[in-house]
Amino acid sequence: MSVVKARNGKGYEARWREQGKNKSATFRKKREAEEAERLGRDRERGRRHGLPFEQGPIVYAELCDRYLAQHQVRDRTLRTLRERLVSSRATFGGQRVREILSEEIGRWNAALPVGPTTRGHALRAMRQVLAAGVKWDYLARNPAGADVVPIPSPTRTEIRPFESWTDVYAVAEAAGPYAALVIFACATGLRPQEWQALEWRDVNLRDGHCDVRRTLQDDGSVTPTTKTDGSLRAVVLQRRAVDALASLPRPIDSTQRIWSGPEGGIVNLSNFRRRVWAPALAAAGAEHRRIYEMRHTYATLALAAGVPIEWISKQMGHTNIQTTLKHYARFLPATDTRALAALDAFESEEACVQIAYTPSVNGSDRA
Repeated sequence: MSVVKARNGKGYEARWREQGKNKSATFRKKREAEEAERLGRDRERGRRHGLPFEQGPIVYAELCDRYLAQHQVRDRTLRTLRERLVSSRATFGGQRVREILSEEIGRWNAALPVGPTTRGHALRAMRQVLAAGVKWDYLARNPAGADVVPIPSPTRTEIRPFESWTDVYAVAEAAGPYAALVIFACATGLRPQEWQALEWRDVNLRDGHCDVRRTLQDDGSVTPTTKTDGSLRAVVLQRRAVDALASLPRPIDSTQRIWSGPEGGIVNLSNFRRRVWAPALAAAGAEHRRIYEMRHTYATLALAAGVPIEWISKQMGHTNIQTTLKHYARFLPATDTRALAALDAFESEEACVQIAYTPSVNGSDRA
C-alpha cells in the first residue's frame, strides 16, 4: 500500500490491497491519492472486523470534480465531458449523490430544452460520473443507470438530398473555393469525417478509385479505419469526382489533406456550415439542408440512375444492405420502373419466340 508517481509522469497513483485483490487509482494531486489510499486501508480494516463501510457524504458537484481530476484522456475529450456535465451540475450540484433519485434524473433530462441527441450526451456524462461514485463507494447504485433512466431516442431526421446534378453544380458554384468538395462529396458518398481526413495519397485518378483509410474522431484526432469496419473500403470514382479532384492543385507531399480550412488545418464543419454551406445554399436558391445530405445525394442519384443498391451499399461502407435499405428504400421506384420495363420486354420476346418456334406432335421440330 503506497502512493507513487504515475507511470506516465502525470499525477500520482494510489495502491492498496482490498478483499484479497490489488487495487489502484490515479489522481492529479498527491493529497487526493493519499486520501484514496487511506480510505482503501480503512475499508479493508473495517471489513476484517466485520464492520460495514461507506464513504462520507459527497455532493454531486464534488464527485464531478474528483472524477474529472483523475480521468486521463485527451484534453479535448475532457473539455467535451466537462461541457456535457454543465446541465446536470446546475441541477444536482449541491445535492448529495446518495440522495439523487432516478425519477429526478429522468424529469431533469426530459425537461432540457435541447434535442434528444444533446439530452443523451448529458445523461451519459452524468451516468459516467455516478458510475465512478459507485466504484468509489460513495453510493450503492447508479441512479442514472441504463436500467432505470433510458437514453432518449434520437428523432429520425428526414433525408433531403439534392434532386439532380444541376442542383449540385449550382450549390458548388456558389461555394467558391470549396466547389470541388461539394461535387466530390456528392459523387462519392463519403461521410464528412472521411473526406475531412482524406489525403492525396488516398486517391488514384488514373485508375479512378479512392481508398478510405482513416476518419476524423469527435475529439479532433485522425485515426486509421479498422479492417473489421465496413468503412475501410475502396470507392470507385465516377467521372465527376475525378474531374473535381483534377481541378485542384496537387502538392508534392502526398500526405497533405485534400481539403483544409483557411488556416491549413482540418475543415471545421461548424465553420464550414456557417461560412460556406449555408450561404452557398441560399445563393443557389436551394432549401437549407445538412452537410450530410451530400452523402445521401450520392445514394439517391445513383439509385435514380439504375445502379444496383447492393453495389451502392458497399461503396458507402454500410455493414450490410439492410442499413442501405432502411435509409433509401423509398427512393427505389425509378429502379423498379426499369426492372418492370425489362420484364415486360422479356415477356414480349417470349411471345415472339413461341409463335416462331412450335414443337411438332410427333416429336420432330419445325420452324
